[in-house]
Order: sequence, then structure tokens, then C-alpha cells
Amino acid sequence: FQFLAALLDIASFGYAPAALLSCMGAMTLVFNLWLAPALCGEVLSARDTRVNALVFVGTLVSLWFGPHE
Repeated sequence: FQFLAALLDIASFGYAPAALLSCMGAMTLVFNLWLAPALCGEVLSARDTRVNALVFVGTLVSLWFGPHE
């Protein structure tokens, strides 16, 4: 599965600016934190949730104001 994800990641650089795609890498942190309780049984603290929200909002702002050409 990771091999396929790596191939898709490489292919995506032909369709969008690298400045936008690099921001999407931060979404890995967001998805890992969302999935951790279900897959690993981890308990999220309030701090984890706040930091995750900050990363998510920062990614959205970067994507919104980044280059779209």
C-alpha cells in the first residue's frame, strides 16, 4: 500500500504546484491522529486535538492562498 501511495505522490507533482503539494504532506499528521484511537486504541488529549486543528487550519490557509497556476 505504501508503494502505491508513493507512486501516486510522485505522479501528483505533474498536476499541481509543489508549493501546494508540500502542504498536503501535513495532512498525514491530521489523518494519523484521527485514526489513532480507532486503530491503536490511543486516547487523545485536549492538547492533541487543539494542535491537530491548528495543523488542519494552517494547511487549509496555505492551500487557499498558495499558487494555483
